[in-house]
Amino acid sequence: MKELEQIFAAKLIVKPSGFLELNPDLGPEAFCDQEARAVFEAVAAATTACEIAQLDAVALAQRALDRVGSKAQAATWLDTLIGRMRTHGDPKTLREIGDRLHLEHRRRRTAESLKRALAEVYKSADPESTVNEAVAEVQLQHKTNTAETLRQTVAAAHAAWQRRLEGERDPGLKVGFETIDRMVRFGPGQLHILAARPGGGKTTLAVNIAQNVAASGIGVLIHSLEMSRQELLHKMVMRCTAARTEEGLVQDAYGYLDGLPIWISGEQMLHRMLSLTALTMAQAQAHKIGLVIVDYLQLVQTQNQERTKRYQAIGEVTRSLKAFARKHQAPILALSAMNRAIEQGTSARWPMLSDLRESGDIEADADSVMFLHRPDAQNQPNDLRFIAAKNRFGPLGMNRLQADFAASQIIDPDNPTTRTNT
Repeated sequence: MKELEQIFAAKLIVKPSGFLELNPDLGPEAFCDQEARAVFEAVAAATTACEIAQLDAVALAQRALDRVGSKAQAATWLDTLIGRMRTHGDPKTLREIGDRLHLEHRRRRTAESLKRALAEVYKSADPESTVNEAVAEVQLQHKTNTAETLRQTVAAAHAAWQRRLEGERDPGLKVGFETIDRMVRFGPGQLHILAARPGGGKTTLAVNIAQNVAASGIGVLIHSLEMSRQELLHKMVMRCTAARTEEGLVQDAYGYLDGLPIWISGEQMLHRMLSLTALTMAQAQAHKIGLVIVDYLQLVQTQNQERTKRYQAIGEVTRSLKAFARKHQAPILALSAMNRAIEQGTSARWPMLSDLRESGDIEADADSVMFLHRPDAQNQPNDLRFIAAKNRFGPLGMNRLQADFAASQIIDPDNPTTRTNT
């Protein structure tokens, strides 16, 4: 592999303009040979600085030698490098050799990750979880470059604008509540945060949304880190039967729910971010998932959580969720806890972005931040306010919702027939 890297370095230093034709994912970490890595870095830096046209091969060789601290003469070293290329000979193009080096680097990195995982398996009390986390780590390491030219971006934006002018409906996911659908667009690759105080209705609304979306034939994956599968299923059944428990109604509800494309995961291992990501990836490959729900953010743990401040750990979680949403082009709805500060003091106030618990980067990573708020929980416990506090693709504002917590049902006054009937 060292010989191939040196051939690549010689070809690159002789024709540095070929750097622009390389796989964008190829980086200096792909090189084991120190001098080949230095050549790659020198050409990359010169290309970024728009200096490549002013530098000849000897000047680039000198910059590469300076990077490794070598005192060799640039011209002599360059002749030796080119001589090796001619001796070994390789008919492949620079791009082909670069692709081979990138593949070999991915193979080494994958093998190292799996080797570490194998060593951990013999010490782990949960070996399956350890393997899942290793697989997730490998999958997250390989990032595909998705940059496009401005011309491509303009063309896509113009096409979308034309569709809107022609009255075509926005391709965002509809969650079955007109009040919410009018304000928030659940588009591919987006991360949405729904926050409320305990008992504020966020899980109930999320489960209602899951039922609505699944009823339209779109697959939904729910990661429940707080409630068990049975508890979530009970919520769904109560919504279907309007809280009635007659055996016939309950059986009909089970039959109806059995046909919906909803998957619920609630394993203890999901409290670790890599395990959650691994399972989500596996489900996305096995089924067509159109919406992922995580209940809730503050229960997700990161690998280095013991050595990381809590707000930094939550930021790592939201960045990982955002990256997954973009990669698989499916929106993610993540529930979040809120600080107790909103309940303190003698005067009631409306929630703000700073009320997100361990907020960190939550509001920065999210495409929208939504709150459910009960302005008078003691006297009007079923009176809710839906607040869009951040909304990249729509308006900010507030609308009224009603709750029937006994029936696990959020009711939209603009569309009161939102109950999922069997």
